[in-house]
Amino acid sequence: MGGGLTRSPAWFFSILGLFFFIKFIKTKKISHLIWISLFTALTALTHLEMVWFLALTYLTVYLYFDRSWKSLFTLAITAVGVVTLISPWLVSVLWVHGLAPFRAGFSTGGFTLTSPIAFLLSMGGVDKMSLAFISLLAILGIFLQFRKKESFLFIWLLVLVFLDPRSSQRIAAIPIAMLAAVTLWAFFTWLDKNNEELSETGSDQVILLERPVAATLLGVLIYA
Repeated sequence: MGGGLTRSPAWFFSILGLFFFIKFIKTKKISHLIWISLFTALTALTHLEMVWFLALTYLTVYLYFDRSWKSLFTLAITAVGVVTLISPWLVSVLWVHGLAPFRAGFSTGGFTLTSPIAFLLSMGGVDKMSLAFISLLAILGIFLQFRKKESFLFIWLLVLVFLDPRSSQRIAAIPIAMLAAVTLWAFFTWLDKNNEELSETGSDQVILLERPVAATLLGVLIYA
């Protein structure tokens, strides 16, 4: 069975887990922890490697937006709940096969220490024109975020690329897509206003999305 068959539902469960994690960070509702535990456990049961992506993401969101001891303690209890939910499967595998399947799994998919740097320089978009276009939007999105003093998406991208280089080309797709969406949102907002209104408000889009840049984006979009 190919890894993609199990990775697809794992992506689905991990995104749901991340959704409820962000909801918990914002609202501190204990009911969200149940869903976090459930979807994180389902992620582990469908594709164990994806749990590392979730762990890195949870930690990045917590350190950037919260950093309270109360939330950390609550999340530690949630982690215990996840381990409890997956323990029947985990214990049975360890009992029958030991650590051999886990060692074999994590020794595949070769990578080098230079691969994260190469990935960041290209933003993953070197194979197809459509990917190159998304990469261009993501790079512009980084600058737009920095102009607004919002660096979470870029920090999240760095964490995923450098701390999980084995799967960086897959797991970095979410922050890259979100950075590209930042640029698209700014671009269509710019299109929706006239130049005089933009100049009066002093919007960030004036600096990064002037006419030459806008024309370039349109040209790349048409070509792609």
